[in-house]
Amino acid sequence: MSKSSTSPRPQGEMTSAERFREIMRFGSPDRVPYFEEGIRDEVIKA
Repeated sequence: MSKSSTSPRPQGEMTSAERFREIMRFGSPDRVPYFEEGIRDEVIKA
């Protein structure tokens, strides 16, 4: 049996991309996303 180079993610944990898509679809992500750069002022004003 060969080992995978990547560790499996815990059951129910989403990737950043999955989490973003879930939010854009007004779904239920597994947690609140974290945006390191923050949200731009232009986006908040829109």
